Amino acid sequence: QSCHAETCLPLQSGLIKTTPLLKSPEEITVKKRQEQTSSSRFGRCFDFKKLPFRTADGSCNNYFTSHGESEQPLARLLPAQYGDSSFAPRKFSTVNPANPLPSPRDVSRAVHPDITATSQLTIMMMQWGQFIDHELVSTTASNWSVACPFLCHTERASGAAPRENRNSVTSFLDASTVYGSTEERLASVRDEANPHLLKTTADNFPPDNGLDDCVKRDSNDICFLAGDERANEHPALTLTHTIFMRLHNLIASEIMAIVTHNDADQVFRLARSVVEAIEQQITYGEWLPILLGPTVRSEFDLDLNKNIRYQMAVDPRIVSEFSTAAFRRARTFDSLAEGILTAIDPEDRMQPSDNFVVDEVTAHLFENQEGARKGFDLVSLNLQRGRDHGIPPYNDVREALGLSRVTSFSDSALGANGALLQSVYDHVDDMELFAAGLSEPLHDGGLAGETFSRLIATQFQRLRAGDRFFYLNNRIFKKQSLGRIQNITLARVFCLTTNINEVQENAFRVPSASNPTISCSSVNLNDLDLDSLFKEVFLKKSENDLVSIKDGAYL
Repeated sequence: QSCHAETCLPLQSGLIKTTPLLKSPEEITVKKRQEQTSSSRFGRCFDFKKLPFRTADGSCNNYFTSHGESEQPLARLLPAQYGDSSFAPRKFSTVNPANPLPSPRDVSRAVHPDITATSQLTIMMMQWGQFIDHELVSTTASNWSVACPFLCHTERASGAAPRENRNSVTSFLDASTVYGSTEERLASVRDEANPHLLKTTADNFPPDNGLDDCVKRDSNDICFLAGDERANEHPALTLTHTIFMRLHNLIASEIMAIVTHNDADQVFRLARSVVEAIEQQITYGEWLPILLGPTVRSEFDLDLNKNIRYQMAVDPRIVSEFSTAAFRRARTFDSLAEGILTAIDPEDRMQPSDNFVVDEVTAHLFENQEGARKGFDLVSLNLQRGRDHGIPPYNDVREALGLSRVTSFSDSALGANGALLQSVYDHVDDMELFAAGLSEPLHDGGLAGETFSRLIATQFQRLRAGDRFFYLNNRIFKKQSLGRIQNITLARVFCLTTNINEVQENAFRVPSASNPTISCSSVNLNDLDLDSLFKEVFLKKSENDLVSIKDGAYL
């Protein structure tokens, strides 16, 4: 008998407390417990040599808590709702416990059928969403087999302890898809001969990971190594990993030519800081403004022009309701398979943002040539994942977000899709978060309904305010440098890392009179002015001992 999850925590209202994940009984030692105290953590983390840079696993981002570290439980907006209050997926109605919930497949086919259309946005809208999703969360299956030893670390003396799900990657927007979320993964992607660089093949692609976790058409094909193990899910995702691997190496090579001491480790960290900053800029400056409308972005302080300082008390952990439902909305933007499974064309259009999902995603996902996985349905998978993760019903989440509960299937919050939901659910309080949230009318000019918009905005607000190394907080970058980073777009990253000749200025929108193409010949690393930037970067060895990279001053 296999297990679904790796940890359990006490049931409580609000977000879960910071509770370290205990992987095995051998790890429960006196020393481990001592290290988990705030004073011990502060002592370990307050190392001046590491102040300007992240750790691979997210540790010491916050001096006093494990918030955001890899291998920690996901947080929650609401307490989990399991079928047996502690473990089993929910199977029955909350209103009438004798009535079973509908089959996820029935919900998928009734509420999310295939209606093919196109929008004025490109497939990169979906692809960036998946890339960022993989950066923020990965819930892995347990590798324990028989007699699963669930270890419930709880402060309560009694009572049931519902299981929680482990996030095996860091919660931060830290380019962990490129660099990994453990020191071991980071070491595996670095070039041993040139430690300031990431490993590449002779033709500038990621190297062979030595595994068979991708489809190989012949014996010469390889599966690619990247910071995230899901990099081989489909070619467009692999391409996104590739361009950021190349971006790191371009920046690192430029820095190495600037600095005088040739400290490969420091150059690597500095290059990573720039890559992180560019990724954050693209996400908050280009992608989120399309996904979320202006009112929501303003309410949750997501505008990069607002001065939001780091707040140690903010919990940046990924919330289950966000990762299991709201942020999976981006995957429903998939267009026809032909557009995804070849390469990214800057003009490939995505599906409109609505409750309809193409058959390539609900009937042929990851289908191989032999048809061994024919019929695999992403929507059904998302619904079942929600039940397995104990995600509360749609109405409960709306209420927790300060929104009114839906009282009937004709409620305006559901728009025209209430009848579709009524065809499978007995009562509005039984509607699941993913299905009903995806069915809401688009809100405030964005690509999500009211509920998902607020869930997504809340999470990205926390990811910014609760990240000590968010690029607008990072002391490596001065105002002049920040201005140059904010001029970098995804389109310009494409120009820097591929052989394309031109691309539209906003890669998330199709070319138009208001989104003209730019010539890639005009785009180069001088746009970042790395020379000026790194004349001012320092490495702090101790409180009174500052070492400049070149001839710069303390920031």
